[in-house]
Amino acid sequence: MHIKLVLLGILALFSLSRLYEHRDFLSLCATTIVVAAFVLSALYVWRNRK
Repeated sequence: MHIKLVLLGILALFSLSRLYEHRDFLSLCATTIVVAAFVLSALYVWRNRK
């Protein structure tokens, strides 16, 4: 159904685990971008559900 949302969720989990392991600025930026994209996509899907 919403394969993009599932893939973003998996990528967000991977980014969070990388941030936990490395704790550097690049990981923080990447995690922030991916989690923001996941949240915005989830809100879009939730608002447009039927």
